[in-house]
Formats: sequence, structure tokens, C-alpha cells
Amino acid sequence: MQKSLFLLTLLLPSLSWAEEGLSAGNTAWMLVATALVLFMTIPGLALFYGGMVRAKCVIGADAMFCHHQF
Repeated sequence: MQKSLFLLTLLLPSLSWAEEGLSAGNTAWMLVATALVLFMTIPGLALFYGGMVRAKCVIGADAMFCHHQF
């Protein structure tokens, strides 16, 4: 069943497209979602690299990480 559905979408690509053109609402949501992901990236990486050092060095490691990012 899945294989036949996959082959059908390969043979008839027009069925897999939902609509023609760009939608303002979809574009706005993609921009908002991208901004949210970018805002989460730096704190997440700072916590990741902070977990690689000893507990007393976490603030220094995070400061160095943030300094090199900007």
C-alpha cells in the first residue's frame, strides 16, 4: 500500500501539490517558526557545551561560547 502510494506521487506530481502560489498566512508562519528555532539555538548550544566542562567552569564556557558567536 505505501509503495503504491509512493509510486503514484512520483508518477503524478500534480497530486502531491496542495495549491499553486504562495499563501500569506503560510509564509508568515514559516518566518515565525524560523525565528523561534533561531532563538532556541544559541541557549541550546550554550547548555550543550556547558555540559562538557566541570560545574565550576560552566559560566566561563558559556561566556566564551556566546562571545565567539557574536
